Amino acid sequence: MVACLLMLFVFILGPSLADAQQLAMNPQHAYPVDWNFTVELTLECAGQAVKGVETNLTFDSSILQLDDVTPGPWFTGSGQDFFFFDYTDLEPQGNIHVASSVLDGTLDQDGVFAVLHFTGLVPGTSPVDFTEVDVRDENNGVLVFGRSIGNLITLDPAIDVRPYRFGHLKAVYR
Repeated sequence: MVACLLMLFVFILGPSLADAQQLAMNPQHAYPVDWNFTVELTLECAGQAVKGVETNLTFDSSILQLDDVTPGPWFTGSGQDFFFFDYTDLEPQGNIHVASSVLDGTLDQDGVFAVLHFTGLVPGTSPVDFTEVDVRDENNGVLVFGRSIGNLITLDPAIDVRPYRFGHLKAVYR
């Protein structure tokens, strides 16, 4: 009986433990058109020591404009020296390519390793797909990490929420 319960425990939790390490996009929701917003790329280490991360993503450049890619607090708040390079300018439009590494050790905490800065161009929905994920340990060995799938950024036509004076509003109705 104990063996059956143990096997059931391994069967139920086994796949989730293997899938615990992943790259994901956060948040995944709607934004107004012509609005600057950020999307975080999170790294869920599940206790594994990570030395470097390289990833490629695609998005619909007719809906979104990528303004910048910056290192996230996983690097900047670690107190360790790091390398972070955005190859996006060398890629075709609609592609993001980032390579990064901790220079003096490893990190094993979950966190935001990159921040994507976007501007919404037109209403619509853009899939954001991880096309490549390469995570390495301190010996440059490949670590098996999953990736989130089905990521979407939706741009909705919305009322502008920036502050205006009453005179601006009157001008709309003239």
